[in-house]
Amino acid sequence: MTSTVPTAVQHADAQQPPITMFGPDFPYAYDDFLAHPAGLGQIPATEHGTEVAVIGGGLSGIVAAYELMKMGLKPVVYEADEIGGRLRTVGFEGCDPSLTAEMGAMRFPPSSTALQHYIDLVGLE
Repeated sequence: MTSTVPTAVQHADAQQPPITMFGPDFPYAYDDFLAHPAGLGQIPATEHGTEVAVIGGGLSGIVAAYELMKMGLKPVVYEADEIGGRLRTVGFEGCDPSLTAEMGAMRFPPSSTALQHYIDLVGLE
Protein backbone atom coordinates (compact mmCIF):
# COMPACT_ATOMS: atom_id res chain seq x y z
CA MET A 1 0.00 0.00 0.00
CA THR A 2 1.32 3.45 -0.83
CA SER A 3 0.69 6.35 1.50
CA THR A 4 -0.91 9.47 0.08
CA VAL A 5 0.21 11.65 2.97
CA PRO A 6 2.22 14.69 1.81
CA THR A 7 5.42 15.81 3.48
CA ALA A 8 5.12 18.03 6.54
CA VAL A 9 4.43 21.71 5.87
CA GLN A 10 4.72 24.60 8.30
CA HIS A 11 1.48 26.55 8.72
CA ALA A 12 1.95 30.18 9.70
CA ASP A 13 -1.69 30.51 10.80
CA ALA A 14 -1.72 27.42 13.03
CA GLN A 15 -3.24 28.00 16.47
CA GLN A 16 -1.93 24.79 18.06
CA PRO A 17 1.74 23.97 18.45
CA PRO A 18 2.75 21.32 15.91
CA ILE A 19 2.39 17.71 17.02
CA THR A 20 6.05 16.87 16.68
CA MET A 21 8.45 14.42 18.23
CA PHE A 22 11.28 16.72 19.26
CA GLY A 23 14.89 15.61 19.21
CA PRO A 24 17.65 14.67 16.81
CA ASP A 25 16.79 10.95 16.96
CA PHE A 26 13.41 11.32 15.30
CA PRO A 27 12.96 14.75 13.68
CA TYR A 28 9.60 14.02 12.03
CA ALA A 29 6.68 16.43 12.16
CA TYR A 30 3.55 14.49 13.06
CA ASP A 31 1.17 17.46 12.95
CA ASP A 32 0.38 17.28 9.23
CA PHE A 33 0.54 13.48 9.18
CA LEU A 34 -1.93 12.96 12.03
CA ALA A 35 -4.31 15.69 10.87
CA HIS A 36 -4.24 14.83 7.15
CA PRO A 37 -7.57 13.41 5.86
CA ALA A 38 -5.75 10.63 4.00
CA GLY A 39 -4.31 9.33 7.25
CA LEU A 40 -2.26 6.20 6.64
CA GLY A 41 -3.81 5.51 3.26
CA GLN A 42 -6.88 3.75 1.94
CA ILE A 43 -8.32 0.25 1.88
CA PRO A 44 -10.49 -0.82 -1.09
CA ALA A 45 -14.18 -0.46 -0.26
CA THR A 46 -14.65 -4.18 -0.89
CA GLU A 47 -12.44 -4.85 2.14
CA HIS A 48 -14.24 -2.48 4.54
CA GLY A 49 -15.45 -4.31 7.62
CA THR A 50 -12.76 -7.00 7.39
CA GLU A 51 -11.64 -8.14 10.83
CA VAL A 52 -7.96 -7.56 11.61
CA ALA A 53 -6.23 -8.92 14.71
CA VAL A 54 -4.35 -6.45 16.91
CA ILE A 55 -2.17 -8.23 19.45
CA GLY A 56 -1.88 -6.22 22.64
CA GLY A 57 -4.10 -3.52 24.09
CA GLY A 58 -1.29 -1.23 25.16
CA LEU A 59 -0.95 2.21 23.69
CA SER A 60 0.56 0.93 20.42
CA GLY A 61 -2.25 -1.61 20.01
CA ILE A 62 -4.89 1.01 20.75
CA VAL A 63 -3.35 3.40 18.20
CA ALA A 64 -3.15 0.60 15.61
CA ALA A 65 -6.82 -0.30 16.21
CA TYR A 66 -7.87 3.34 15.95
CA GLU A 67 -6.02 3.83 12.64
CA LEU A 68 -7.42 0.55 11.27
CA MET A 69 -10.96 1.70 12.13
CA LYS A 70 -10.35 5.01 10.35
CA MET A 71 -9.40 2.97 7.26
CA GLY A 72 -12.69 1.06 7.36
CA LEU A 73 -11.44 -2.18 8.89
CA LYS A 74 -12.72 -3.92 12.03
CA PRO A 75 -9.88 -4.40 14.52
CA VAL A 76 -10.20 -7.12 17.15
CA VAL A 77 -7.86 -6.36 20.06
CA TYR A 78 -6.44 -9.33 21.95
CA GLU A 79 -5.11 -8.32 25.38
CA ALA A 80 -3.96 -10.70 28.11
CA ASP A 81 -4.21 -8.35 31.06
CA GLU A 82 -5.46 -4.75 30.95
CA ILE A 83 -6.32 -2.32 28.18
CA GLY A 84 -3.67 0.38 28.29
CA GLY A 85 -0.87 -2.11 28.78
CA ARG A 86 1.67 -0.99 31.32
CA LEU A 87 0.68 2.68 31.16
CA ARG A 88 -0.77 2.69 34.64
CA THR A 89 0.00 3.36 38.27
CA VAL A 90 -0.66 0.63 40.83
CA GLY A 91 -0.67 0.46 44.59
CA PHE A 92 0.63 -2.33 46.79
CA GLU A 93 -1.76 -4.59 48.66
CA GLY A 94 -1.54 -4.07 52.40
CA CYS A 95 0.59 -0.92 52.10
CA ASP A 96 -0.03 2.78 52.55
CA PRO A 97 -2.28 3.90 49.62
CA SER A 98 0.19 6.69 48.84
CA LEU A 99 2.85 4.09 47.91
CA THR A 100 2.52 3.47 44.19
CA ALA A 101 4.65 2.30 41.29
CA GLU A 102 4.57 2.99 37.57
CA MET A 103 4.21 -0.20 35.54
CA GLY A 104 5.48 1.40 32.34
CA ALA A 105 6.66 4.87 31.48
CA MET A 106 7.20 7.07 34.52
CA ARG A 107 6.50 10.37 32.79
CA PHE A 108 5.11 11.78 29.59
CA PRO A 109 7.14 14.87 28.66
CA PRO A 110 5.41 17.85 27.03
CA SER A 111 7.39 17.18 23.84
CA SER A 112 5.46 13.90 23.41
CA THR A 113 2.51 15.66 21.84
CA ALA A 114 1.84 12.81 19.40
CA LEU A 115 1.36 10.54 22.41
CA GLN A 116 -1.05 13.04 23.95
CA HIS A 117 -2.90 13.32 20.62
CA TYR A 118 -3.76 9.60 20.72
CA ILE A 119 -4.42 9.52 24.46
CA ASP A 120 -7.04 12.24 23.93
CA LEU A 121 -8.54 10.50 20.88
CA VAL A 122 -9.11 7.19 22.62
CA GLY A 123 -10.13 8.65 25.97
CA LEU A 124 -7.37 7.30 28.20
CA GLU A 125 -6.93 9.08 31.51
